Amino acid sequence: MSSREFDVIVVGAGPAGSMAALHAAKGGAKTALVEMDRLPRDKLCGGGVNAWVVKKLNIPSSVIERRIEYAQVVAGSRKLQPVPWPGFLAWRTVMRPSFDSYLTSLAVEAGAELMESTPVESVIFGAEKEVCGVKTKNKGVLRSKVVVGADGVSSTIARTSGFWKNWFNDDKRKWLERCAYCVEAHFELPDREIDKRVGNTIYLFYEKSLMGYHWIFPKKGILTVGTGCATTHRKKKPISYFNDFVKRNPIAIELLKGARLLGKVKGAYVPFSGTFTSSYGDGVLLAGDSAGMVGGVTGEGIYFAVRAGIAAGEFAAEAALNNDYSAEFLSYYERRWKNEIGKHLEAQARFLRETQNPLKAMGSYTTYTVEHQKELFPQ
Repeated sequence: MSSREFDVIVVGAGPAGSMAALHAAKGGAKTALVEMDRLPRDKLCGGGVNAWVVKKLNIPSSVIERRIEYAQVVAGSRKLQPVPWPGFLAWRTVMRPSFDSYLTSLAVEAGAELMESTPVESVIFGAEKEVCGVKTKNKGVLRSKVVVGADGVSSTIARTSGFWKNWFNDDKRKWLERCAYCVEAHFELPDREIDKRVGNTIYLFYEKSLMGYHWIFPKKGILTVGTGCATTHRKKKPISYFNDFVKRNPIAIELLKGARLLGKVKGAYVPFSGTFTSSYGDGVLLAGDSAGMVGGVTGEGIYFAVRAGIAAGEFAAEAALNNDYSAEFLSYYERRWKNEIGKHLEAQARFLRETQNPLKAMGSYTTYTVEHQKELFPQ
């Protein structure tokens, strides 16, 4: 079996993985960014990106679909007062194929080697039971001093490294309890109609029977429409919630009138009830969805993935170059992300637990965000 060696291997070329690879390479580490698919590829995601990320990463205008100015909350079939989004809260919308490809290009320009179409089967362990690389399906063994798992909520790196045993006792049902299931589709509609009906506004729909929400996000000639619901609270299949929404909600019907479905309706699990810790071990770090870093109220994952990915890449490079990739050293990574984003993620989970009402929780977190804007979005 063939083998290659790196300082740092990052698995998953989403926002967390690309940022980890970028900063590991910038830190001087020989870095591989391993992605199971060929880029560009789509991911289930509303495509909302915080203005802080856009500015921090200098996202080009060619990647930006729309600059969001308002959030329109709909309770049942009743529109509430539109909420203006000031600069620090403002989102841009993107399509994930172009957005993720741009982030990956930053990592490659910094010196990371991109390995596309390379599924990872498992981690490999060294003599001291430390993670020392990965076994791939088609490119043999890749060895490293540090592996960063940024490969999503069902992370192969987390499962085969032993994290799932610690978090969920290897019981998939316990994992499911920490997830929501989301269904999403893209609908094509002329830009002039989107401007007239939706404009630069995201729509969030809440129902009493749904522990989650529906969304409609405007893009260039496309409306991204989705439904997310907690796996523990649903009374019917997620696709049924989605179909009922697009076919029966009067506001959704009006917004989508004449729109054409592009491709297939997609579905995926998303973490939503707080982070999974610990997120480090001997020779291994986890970032993004693989460690549960998604807001349980907003469903936002890109911002948190970017912040965690930057930290993971910097610590992975330092660990590899100093030949100290022990869990003790890598624990400082978790201290950093908990300080930067952890308390804000836990605030979302707390608001949802306390209210058991996604709309009330969103109101609480909006107030919280305004109060903590300097911590969330440092200049």
